[in-house]
Amino acid sequence: MSNHLKISQIDNRGQIVIPKEIREKLKISPGTGFYIYNISSDGILLKKIPNILPDIELAKKELRRFKK
Repeated sequence: MSNHLKISQIDNRGQIVIPKEIREKLKISPGTGFYIYNISSDGILLKKIPNILPDIELAKKELRRFKK
């Protein structure tokens, strides 16, 4: 993926399309969550939320094992 400027527009529902090559590079798929930071009066920053569900499930399993 190149680091060239990508342009996207917001639609009438407030959604923005992330270009395919960026989604593939960052492993973004439907359901991926993002933190949204308002960094200035005319800018935002998106940060992908890590998928911690597998870690939570593993921790629950270990806790159940120690409860016995």
